[in-house]
Amino acid sequence: MSLKFRIDDMDKPWVYQQPIDLVHSRLCSGIAIRNWPNYLSEAYRCLKPGGWVEAQEFVFEARSDDDSFPPDSAIVQWHNTAHQGALLGGCDMRVSSQQVKSYMEAAGFVNVQTIDMKWPMSPWSDDPKLRDAGMYMKAAIVRDLGGDLAGMSLAIFTRYLGWNIEDLEALLARAEEEWKRDDIHGYWPL
Repeated sequence: MSLKFRIDDMDKPWVYQQPIDLVHSRLCSGIAIRNWPNYLSEAYRCLKPGGWVEAQEFVFEARSDDDSFPPDSAIVQWHNTAHQGALLGGCDMRVSSQQVKSYMEAAGFVNVQTIDMKWPMSPWSDDPKLRDAGMYMKAAIVRDLGGDLAGMSLAIFTRYLGWNIEDLEALLARAEEEWKRDDIHGYWPL
């Protein structure tokens, strides 16, 4: 068999009987990967010579190139507050591609390349693929479109930050209404 999937704790020492060809991660930053230097050192140690690491991650920070977020943006407030709470739980979800690159180089990797992209929060992009990605993201977030912003927020805001449910619901309602606006061109760095 040339392909095996393994479920394990990436932050603990890796146990492989044979060197591996590829280590791939996607949307793991701060959640599954809490220690990038350790993760990449273990990947380097376990790879065959000439093996590859691919990390497809995003920075959990609401951005807009045209300043289309309102000054008191609930979306920006939700991102910043959720990030503060995640940090209290040991999760840094704002590790940039340049940070990952430097961690890769420190682990011993050479020819490290980054491709910086934008992941639209809603379907505002002129690019059809990015517009579709934004449409799916909006649907995943906004509750009356089938999304679950509350599910992504509850533990961080109540357990780590001490918010009560009423205040959280008020912020979520404001953020979801803002998410429905077509004039906001928000994205996450990818």
